[in-house]
Amino acid sequence: MNCLDRGLYFLLIIFEYYSFYYVILGVRRFRKLNRKTYLALSGIVITMVLLINFAGAIFLYMPAMIYSYLLILLIMDIKKKRLLENIFLSFSLNSLLELVLLRIIRMLGFEDKNISYLFCGVITAAIIWLFYFLKVRKLDREIFVVEGKVNIMFSLMFLLFVAMFSLLSAFLSHIGTEKNVLTSNLVAVLGGFLLIVADFYLLYIFNERTKVEFEKRLAVQFNNQQKEYFERLLEKENDTRQYRHDMIAQLVQVKYFIDEGEYKEADSFLTGMLKSITSISEYNYDVGNEIVNTMLNYYLPPVKKEGCEIELKGYLPEDLKMESRDLCILVSNVLKNAIEAVMQLKKEKRKIRITLDSGKIFWKINVVNSTNNTDYMVTTKKDKENHGFGLNNIRNVVEKYKGKCNVELNKGIFSIDIAMKY
Repeated sequence: MNCLDRGLYFLLIIFEYYSFYYVILGVRRFRKLNRKTYLALSGIVITMVLLINFAGAIFLYMPAMIYSYLLILLIMDIKKKRLLENIFLSFSLNSLLELVLLRIIRMLGFEDKNISYLFCGVITAAIIWLFYFLKVRKLDREIFVVEGKVNIMFSLMFLLFVAMFSLLSAFLSHIGTEKNVLTSNLVAVLGGFLLIVADFYLLYIFNERTKVEFEKRLAVQFNNQQKEYFERLLEKENDTRQYRHDMIAQLVQVKYFIDEGEYKEADSFLTGMLKSITSISEYNYDVGNEIVNTMLNYYLPPVKKEGCEIELKGYLPEDLKMESRDLCILVSNVLKNAIEAVMQLKKEKRKIRITLDSGKIFWKINVVNSTNNTDYMVTTKKDKENHGFGLNNIRNVVEKYKGKCNVELNKGIFSIDIAMKY
């Protein structure tokens, strides 16, 4: 390979892995670049040029793969943990696809290894993007994403598939003769494609089942929240009836104090009556939408009892052109994130402001809360492996309905603005 071919090969590998993370793993948001990022990118480019000029072609693949991960981490909105978790998954799936394509290219009579590698890189990237435009962009963008231990299990299994295909290819090449070389090549290619299809099928089925289980849990959670909400409404209704029943007697007592000139006693008695009225009505949130009401009345009263100052204003209609499940995910995660943040503060600093707006084209939710976090992507919960995904869940719902989500964190104030079309 000459220098130009090595450079092209290096860039194709980087583009392959970028394509994999964008298309298959759904990493489709870019970071805001700052001076440090530009300096890091400059350093990467300089070392890339040196490698391309002085390293042999055989030593380029691993450095190119490492550089692709560094570039993805710098320019894409992805956590280091998620990037590291998917290294072996991306390597195994890309390697399997490349091995199958190299077998096909050599079947077609391309003996030059350099040309074969270049063709392989171009075709691999083309297949990934063809898959995106034909199928993936219509699916949930995280349909092939698995987390934690499950990711490790799938990665090891796919690496085993790569080893199986390599052994199959070597075996067929060993037993092949001039007469059956075409047959052995076809068997190897067919076996490779079946393994690739099996990879994606297993990921898809696992995530679909996980999604169904999640929806069941969410339905149970929502039903429990609704039950608790209606129980609270019933309790308030009973309190209201009891208060109405005692109202005449209390008014008679107030009139007696006034007639007797006992104005301080009358004032004290009225103050007690007002406190009773306030305790009946203070936790009953009604913004016009049943699901939003359920979420507000489930999450806000407990935190308000803990001394959090809550301000709620606005209205949302019943029909928001969104599935109940998605609306539940959106609102509950917004509220839980705010509550999680304020509960880390002292009582006097706990503040949540919720503003709802029902415009002609968009309906909007704005939540502002105090916080001591310096990074809104980091959870403060103890179970970090199973939490901290609230913002991702919100963004997934917003992207599904082609809405807008803007997040800001400035001087101890966190703000999230969500705008969704009817």
